Amino acid sequence: LLDTVLYIFEILGSGVPSLIISILSMPFATNTWYWFFLNISVAHLFDVFCQFSAKNLFKRPRPSYQDNEDMFFTHGPDKYSFPSGHCTRMTMFWYLTTCLLDKNV
Repeated sequence: LLDTVLYIFEILGSGVPSLIISILSMPFATNTWYWFFLNISVAHLFDVFCQFSAKNLFKRPRPSYQDNEDMFFTHGPDKYSFPSGHCTRMTMFWYLTTCLLDKNV
């Protein structure tokens, strides 16, 4: 069960599926969830911009042993390894989720 949950987080962290899910969920969401999905979508686009800018700045190459065949949407600055897109998107997602659901943060 934990493997499945972590695999879902990995897919959501890859960017394209999470952005598509949040945009497609907006028309069917209640008012509160609509704003949640809208915030996630806008934050996601901002995260991609920041991540690509940082990758262009640092230009740390991917390890030579890494098989790039499983990287479907990599092009341009995403050929670099730092910062990790999965890490930045999941950090952004959980921070934004915490801020939106807990008004004391």
